[in-house]
Amino acid sequence: MDALLHLFVRDAEDDAFDLEREIEAVASQAGWDATLAELMLFLARPDRKEFWYSAAAVLYWAVSDRRPLPMSPADCIARLYRCLELLPNLGADLLGEGDNLVWSIAIKLKGLSYETSWQPLDDPEIKERLAALRPS
Repeated sequence: MDALLHLFVRDAEDDAFDLEREIEAVASQAGWDATLAELMLFLARPDRKEFWYSAAAVLYWAVSDRRPLPMSPADCIARLYRCLELLPNLGADLLGEGDNLVWSIAIKLKGLSYETSWQPLDDPEIKERLAALRPS
């Protein structure tokens, strides 16, 4: 779905561009299942990392709206933390902004409060899924 790449490029180039509205339009045509499946594939591609922060923002909106994901919460969380390993802070300009976005998605997927003491990288299931994403 090159539409996502096109939208992320436009969002990066145009401050007036409304990414959320445009994603909603794509999802209304293609369906949220297809849109989110493509989004997760997008997050799996290091050649797309310059847009990972925007992709994670879209994922945050979807998770906040309780949209079903094309993978388990643990797989999604592991994918996001793998992105952080490859691109610290997801390339966000503000210090900690990308890390906070990933944390916010992770706790929503786990159904935890923001003040939780849960540590995703110490969670055995997340660690296992994350290890599987790393090259051998």
